[in-house]
Amino acid sequence: MSTKQNTNTNTNEALNFIAENIDKLKMLLCASTGDKPLKYKFIGKRSTKTVFMSVKLQYLINEYCIEHDVKIGDVIEAAMVEYLTRHEWSDKISAILSDSNGKTGETG
Repeated sequence: MSTKQNTNTNTNEALNFIAENIDKLKMLLCASTGDKPLKYKFIGKRSTKTVFMSVKLQYLINEYCIEHDVKIGDVIEAAMVEYLTRHEWSDKISAILSDSNGKTGETG
């Protein structure tokens, strides 16, 4: 019986872990589903932010956007959402995405 209880305990722990990390799991599973990055819909006014980066990275991003027919802003937005989610800000990201009617898997 103790083996069955251990199995049930392990199963419950695994299910609890999955439930607690469902947003991260969705991000990991959806990250490689298409050629284009996920596009997030944010309600509200758009703003400009100037950033400085390596010239080589800038060329790489430009080349990617041309090759995949996406806007630089969409790529950077998706990268920032993923970065912040991976660095313990998933609650804040989830809050602004739910305020914006959630994220969409639309590509383009």
